[in-house]
Amino acid sequence: MITLDTFLDFYRAALSPTLALVPLIDPWLMLTAFFCGFINLSLALHFRPMLGAGETFFALPSYVITGLVFAVGIWCTQSVALVALTPPGASLSWPTLVVSFAPALLGGVLFMRRSALPESATGLSFRFLFLLAILLGTLIVSLVSLPSQGFSLQHQPRILLCVFAALAFAMFSLLLTGHHVRWKLIPMTRALIAGTCLALSVVTLNLAAGQCLVISGSQSNAITPELDRIQSVTFLLAVTVVTYVAALAACLHVNARGHHRALKKYTEKLEKTLNALQEALITTGKQGSIISFSQTADVLFGWTSEEVIGRNIRMLISDESRHLHDEQMKRFTEYSTDCTTQGSTLELVALKKNGESFPARISFELTMLDGESLFVFSISDISEQQQINQSLRENAKQYRTLISNLPALTFREMARGKRQLVYVSDAAKQLTGFTASSLTGEHGGQSFIDHLHQDDVQEYLRGREELIRQCCQYELEYRFIGRDGQERWFLELGNSYRIQDGTVWIDGLILDITERKQKALTMVEKVAQAERLTESKSAFLHNMGTEFRTPLNAMLGLTEIMLASEQSSEQRKHLEVILRSGNTLLTLVNDAVEAARFESQTVSLDITEFSLLPLCRQIEFIACETALTERPDILLCHSSRLAENYLGDARRIKQLFHNMVTNTLSARPSAALRLHVYPWQQGIRFAVSAHSSVELSEQKGGKFMTSKVMSHLVELMDGFLWYDEKKNVSVMYVDLPLAPSGQVKEVKHADKYRHLLTPADIVVIDPLQRNQREISQQIIKKGASVTTFPDLPQALKAMENRMPDIVLVDAYLSDLPSLKRVFSNNDKGENTFSMPIIVGLTVSADPSTLSSWNTRGVDAVISKPIEPQDLVAELEKIADQTQANHKVTPIPTRQDDLFKPLFNSHLALEHWQTKSLYAQVIEGYWFRYRNIDDLASHLAAHSDKTQSRIERARASALCMGFERFDLLLERAQDAHRYSRNDVFSQTLEQLSDCLDASFEKACSFVGIRPFENKEQKPVPSKETVLREAGPFVIALSKGQLDESCYRKLIPDLVQLTDPSELVHIIRSLENFDFEDARQRFEILLERLSSTPDPRSSYGV
Repeated sequence: MITLDTFLDFYRAALSPTLALVPLIDPWLMLTAFFCGFINLSLALHFRPMLGAGETFFALPSYVITGLVFAVGIWCTQSVALVALTPPGASLSWPTLVVSFAPALLGGVLFMRRSALPESATGLSFRFLFLLAILLGTLIVSLVSLPSQGFSLQHQPRILLCVFAALAFAMFSLLLTGHHVRWKLIPMTRALIAGTCLALSVVTLNLAAGQCLVISGSQSNAITPELDRIQSVTFLLAVTVVTYVAALAACLHVNARGHHRALKKYTEKLEKTLNALQEALITTGKQGSIISFSQTADVLFGWTSEEVIGRNIRMLISDESRHLHDEQMKRFTEYSTDCTTQGSTLELVALKKNGESFPARISFELTMLDGESLFVFSISDISEQQQINQSLRENAKQYRTLISNLPALTFREMARGKRQLVYVSDAAKQLTGFTASSLTGEHGGQSFIDHLHQDDVQEYLRGREELIRQCCQYELEYRFIGRDGQERWFLELGNSYRIQDGTVWIDGLILDITERKQKALTMVEKVAQAERLTESKSAFLHNMGTEFRTPLNAMLGLTEIMLASEQSSEQRKHLEVILRSGNTLLTLVNDAVEAARFESQTVSLDITEFSLLPLCRQIEFIACETALTERPDILLCHSSRLAENYLGDARRIKQLFHNMVTNTLSARPSAALRLHVYPWQQGIRFAVSAHSSVELSEQKGGKFMTSKVMSHLVELMDGFLWYDEKKNVSVMYVDLPLAPSGQVKEVKHADKYRHLLTPADIVVIDPLQRNQREISQQIIKKGASVTTFPDLPQALKAMENRMPDIVLVDAYLSDLPSLKRVFSNNDKGENTFSMPIIVGLTVSADPSTLSSWNTRGVDAVISKPIEPQDLVAELEKIADQTQANHKVTPIPTRQDDLFKPLFNSHLALEHWQTKSLYAQVIEGYWFRYRNIDDLASHLAAHSDKTQSRIERARASALCMGFERFDLLLERAQDAHRYSRNDVFSQTLEQLSDCLDASFEKACSFVGIRPFENKEQKPVPSKETVLREAGPFVIALSKGQLDESCYRKLIPDLVQLTDPSELVHIIRSLENFDFEDARQRFEILLERLSSTPDPRSSYGV
C-alpha cells in the first residue's frame, strides 16, 4: 500500500514550489522511463536480423521499422527521465522535446542498418561511438526543453560514476547484439538483456545530467505549449505502448512472411530434388490408394498424377507380379506397430500406361503419420541393370570356358615361404596327372614344389625370391615329375604384384614345352653338325684350292711358253683351247674358295683411305688386256664430281668391280663395254653397260650370270646390286655407301641451262620399276608432271585423250616404232594434239647414231646410266633445241625471288660471329656496291672479266646476309649470258633498291641508323692501308692482336676488297689462330698491292 500510495501521489495536484529541492529525482518516474525504453529497445534489437534476409513491410525495409522502434525507445526513456528531473511545479517545453526525436530517429535508422551488416573489430568500435553519439545528441537536444537551469559540479563523483555506468551498459548491450557472441543465449534473452542495458544507459546518463544541472521550479513565461508532469508522462506512455504494439505486429507479420517464403522455397527445392531422382516416388494409403505421384513416376509409367491419384497402386503392376505385391503389403499391414518404420525391397514386373511391361525394383517403407499408416514406394527401372548382369554372367561363363579350354595351367598363388596355390585350373589334371586340390595342398598332401625335379628346385627358389623382391613379369623353365613318373618341361609365365597390406600375389600360367624343348635340342645338335660340316667343307676347299691352283698355274705357264714359241697352226689352236679352258677352271676354283670364305664369315673389311679413280683405271686396263677380242671396245666413263680419296676397302671394291666386268664379258664376249663411276645419293654408283650385236640367247654363254662372290661382296659392304637386262644390251648397277675423305670438287658448268619444266607433262615408259622411280624423282624436282608406265600398250591407252609434252621410252622395246605412228595418226585426226618429243633411253655402250634412232621414231636419245644432274641438263637441251614447238618453256628468272628475305641475320652472324664486328663492315659494303646500276656499260665492254667479279659480288652478298640481292645478281648474270637484254635491264633497275632495303634492315638489326651520310665516304688509299697493316702483321707474327689497328683496318679493307675474302681472316682471328690469319692477311695484302686503285674503278 505504501508503494501504491507513493505511485498515486504522482497523479495528484502539483506540490508547492517549496518542495523543489536540487537535485530532486522521482524514482517512480525513473522506473517508468526505464520501462518505456526496455520494451521498445528489446523489441528493436530482437527483430534486428530481419535486415539480413531482405524483408520489407509495405515497401519499407525492415531496418526502418526497427530503427523507428529503437528511436522511440530512446526518446521516450529520455523524455520520461527529464520529467523525473523537473520539479513538481515546473513543465517542459514540448516543441523542443519533440525536436529531440529527430536525431534519435536518424541515428536509430542508421544504427540498425549498420548493426545488421557483418561486423569486425573496427565495426564494434564504430557502433559504440555511433550509439554514444545518438544518446548524447538526444540528451543534449532534450535538455533544452527543461526550465531555466544552471550548472554545478558539487556532486562530481556521482556524475562520473553515472557516466561510466552508462558507457558500460552501452558497451555490454553492443557485445550482446554482435554477430559472434560467445555466450550460449537464445536470441530473445540476448535482446532482453541488451534492451535492459540500453535503457539503464539512458537513465544513468539522465541521472548524471540531473546531478550537474540546477533546474528552476518556476513556471516558464514562454508562449510555447506546455504540459504538466502527469500529462507528459501519460502521453509518453501512450506513445511507448502504441509503438510497441504496432511494431510488434509489423515485425511479426514480416517475420511470418519470411518464414512462409523460406518454407515455400524449401518446398520447391525439395520437389525439384525429388523430381531429379532416378527413382519414381509414390505415396499410398494403407489400402493401396495413391496419394502422391512424383514427376519421375510420370515419365516412368506414362501416367499423369491427376489420372492415378485415388486409384490403387496395383494398376502399375503386371498380373503375374501382383500376388507378390499383395503378400508383402499384407505382411506389413498385419505385423507393423506404431512409431516404427519398416521397409523391404523386391523385384517384379511393372506395367506402363501403354501396356508395355518392364522389370522394376520396388523399395517401400511403412510409416505412421498422425496415426495413419502410409506406404512410401521408390520404384526404379532395372532393365539396363539386368542386361548388364546378363552380360556379366555370359562373360563369366565364357571366361570359365576359356580357362578350362586353354592348353595351359592357370594359377593364382600367395607368395610366402613355400608355394601356396590359391587357385589352379582344371587343366592341371591333363598336364600333370594331379588334381587341382592335390596341387594346392588342401588335403595335406604334397605341394606343387615337391614335384619339381631335384636339380631345378634351388634355381627355381632363387628365381622366385628375386621375383618377390622386384614384383614384375617373369619367365621360368623347369622340369616337373608327373603322376605317371615321366619328366616334363614346363614354361611358367606370370606377373607378381604387391597389394596394400604388403602381401605379394602371383598370377600366371604354365605351358608344357616338352616337345618344343626336344625339338630345340635336336636343332642344336643339327646346327652343330652343320657347322662341323661347313668347317670341313671350307677346310677341304681351301686345301683342294691350293692343290688345284698349283698344278693349274704350272700348266697355264707352260702353255703360255709354248704359245710364245713357233708352233704350227693346228698346235697353236690346241694350245689356245688348253689356255682358255685352264683359265676358266682357275676362275671357278678361285670363286669356289672365295665363296667358301664368305659362307664361313671369315671375311672382314679393311677400311682405309684410297684413291678411287686410279683403281677404276686399273680395272679398265685389266679388262682390255684380258678380253678375248683383238680390239676390245672398253671405255671408263667417270664423273668429274668424284672426290680425290674415299674411305673403304680398296681390295674388295676392286674385286667387286672386276667381277662385274668379268661376268659381263663372260656373258657377252664380243660386246662393247662402258664402265661408269659417279656419285649417287650418299655413296658411289658403279655401272657396267654392255651392247652386243648378237642377242644373249644366241651366244655361247647362254645366260647373263651373277657371281655368288659378287653378291656376298655387295652384302658385306651394305650395298645394293640390280640389273637392267635386254636381249642384246645390259646394265649392271652396284651402289656402295662410300664416304669421301676430303672435299668434293665443285664443277661449274658454263653452259648451264636454266629451264622450268613446270608446263611439261612427261611420260616415262620403262619395264624396270627402279628406272621409273629414279627418273621420275629427278624430273619432279624440276617441277614437271611425271607419269610412269611399265609397257607401251598401257601408256598408249592413257595418252588417248591427253598428249604429253615429252615421252621418255626404253629404246629397246620391240613395239617402239608404233609409238610414232600412233602420235602421227592422232595429229591427223579430229583431235588437235601437238606432237610430243620422243626421247629414247639407250645404253652408253650402244654405238648407234641418232639418225638410225630417228628411223625408229625417236627424236632424241639419252644414254644410261646417267647422273641426275646430267639427266635434267639433257632434258633442258632437248627442250631448248625444240623451243619453237613450245613444249618446254625456258624461264630466265626464278619465281621464288620475291620469297627470299632481304636480310638473313643467321647467315650474316654465321660469317661475322658478332653484331659489333658486322656493324663495322656493313657501311663499307654499301658504299662499295651502291652504284651497282653502272654495271651495264661495264659488262658490255668487259664481259669476260666482269663475270668473275660478279661471282665475287654474289659471294660477298651471301656473307653479308643479303639473299635477295644475291638472287638479283644471279638473274642479271644469266640474262646477260643468254642475251636477254630486256630482263637484264629490268633486273639492273631493281638492284639498287634491293641493296638499299637490305642495308636498312641490316642496320636495324645491329642498332645503327642507316643512310646518315649518303655522300661517298672517302676511300682510303692502298698505300695508307698497306702502311697501317705492317705493324698489325708484325703483331700477329708474335702471337698478339692489336685491337685498335684491327678495328680500324677492317672498315677500310671492306671498301678495297670483297667481304668474302675477309671472312676467313676474321674467323681465324676470332678463334685466336693468329698464324693462319697472318698468312691469309699477307696473301690479301699482296693481291691488293698488285691491283689498280679502286677509287677510280667500279665496285664490281
